[in-house]
Amino acid sequence: MYTYVGRMAWLRKWAYLYVPLNLLPCGRVRATGSARATLPRAPGDRIPPKESSICGEKKGFSISDIETVRDGHQSEVLESIADEFQPELCFTIVFHGRRRNLDLIANTPEEAQCWIQGLERLIETVKNMDQKELLDQYPFTRSGRAVCLFRWVWIWDWFKKADKNNDGRMNFKEVQDLLKMMNVDMSEHHAYRLFQTSSLMQIYFCFVAKKLHALSIDGFLIYLLSPEGSIFNVSHTLLYQDMTQPLCRYFISSSHNTYLMEDQLRGQSSVEGYIRALKRGCRCVEVDTWDGPNGEPIVYHGHTFTSKILFRDVVSVINKYAFRASKFPVILSLENHCSVEQQDTMAQHLKSILGEQLVTCTLDGRIPTHLPSPEELCGKILLKGKKIGSLEDCLGEQREGSYIGDISDEEDSGGTEEENSRNEDKRALKACSELTIARYYHKSKERLSQALSDCIIYCKSVQFENFKHSKTFYKLYEMSSFTEYKARKLVREPGNEFVRHNAWQLTRIYPTGLRTDSSNYNPQEMWNVGCQMVHKNRIGSLTVNVRYTVQ
Repeated sequence: MYTYVGRMAWLRKWAYLYVPLNLLPCGRVRATGSARATLPRAPGDRIPPKESSICGEKKGFSISDIETVRDGHQSEVLESIADEFQPELCFTIVFHGRRRNLDLIANTPEEAQCWIQGLERLIETVKNMDQKELLDQYPFTRSGRAVCLFRWVWIWDWFKKADKNNDGRMNFKEVQDLLKMMNVDMSEHHAYRLFQTSSLMQIYFCFVAKKLHALSIDGFLIYLLSPEGSIFNVSHTLLYQDMTQPLCRYFISSSHNTYLMEDQLRGQSSVEGYIRALKRGCRCVEVDTWDGPNGEPIVYHGHTFTSKILFRDVVSVINKYAFRASKFPVILSLENHCSVEQQDTMAQHLKSILGEQLVTCTLDGRIPTHLPSPEELCGKILLKGKKIGSLEDCLGEQREGSYIGDISDEEDSGGTEEENSRNEDKRALKACSELTIARYYHKSKERLSQALSDCIIYCKSVQFENFKHSKTFYKLYEMSSFTEYKARKLVREPGNEFVRHNAWQLTRIYPTGLRTDSSNYNPQEMWNVGCQMVHKNRIGSLTVNVRYTVQ
């Protein structure tokens, strides 16, 4: 997108915007002068030999590929050069799926607005087209096949990613990789049989159906996606539920490793992940924090090759986008691996950037008898993590010093003798005094700062023992986290107990660490027993658009 020459950036990008044929006589608009800016050169800077090839590069995309258009410095790239360009000159085209954003700088504010308003008008026009117009007028139908817009915009991205050698064809090995990426569980024998027979038959059927004016597979899919064939009540697209119930009575749209744009081992970390999640209505995002250089905490997937971003930048983006899509509360699920000193820095950033939006005390200043409702928490940001002592201690007499204990919130997936032994040791330690625990963990565990602990109010993380233990010893503002495997085990064994547990306390489920390709599990089992915060990889094959829904 940008080619850097010395300390200057050169924007070189062409875009072909394919639109419905009934909108423009030529069927395409070439974004040349208005969406291209030539930046001033610094003394001594020279355009590299490859510059001409960069300028000559042509990229095309369909209007249906565009999710939205953002004006101003609303991307990570444009934020980084905010001092050089006025926000009135900048805009960002955000695409559906995994395609990267297109950041553009116009010559004048008028040109920028012309492009922004024009694109928004085209996007709105395509959205408002009925099913017949999509089939008859959209350029994808020129080949004679009734190609479903909604289906192929999504599938095309997957096929391009699976085509490793970029030859435009798919061998069986690439098809197997495609099925894995799309989270499709299919035996190799069955997949190979479909590979040999299905493709040609489906293409033939679509072609013949078009000629006979019959309902093809794609036509049937369009009907299912239309308001007439939708399984959902159209009136429910707007808020219709009672939002005055306790927080534990709602399903909460939750994102796992929100900062990751690709896989879990070598993927890019970016604040763009938080922007996309929050603008799509996600109400719980995850922040993994580690000690960074110069005393500044960083966010990345620890012990992997993923890139790193500043915790301060993440909080700034959350502050900016938290309530763009919804007024209801946002929960920051904090995976804390920092030293006490950098935890103090985290607390300082949270308080200074989020201000009054951050909940640092109960709403009425008293010990809660039930969790507050989404309506009561409108415009508020909650922090989930470990806490020193109890909320009663926090509202009463505050204790000095730092908590010595395990501050990470990830559950053990369990199963080995060593892990079982470790769990038994932890249970034994719970029966000891706090002083004994502090001495035991002093050398092997990290500490939790008082300043960060004070920011944990309604979502204190605690270790799960069993349902009886939770009911006896835990408070309603405390919550536990489970891997998908542990959650399934609890669903299948004491299922009714899990339902009763979720009726009064929040529960968080997250993908196993083995999903390095950022695939997702089926959340339905967890929702069936009332688990509220079922975390999904937002970049995976299944993105669930649930914000707050009454159970």
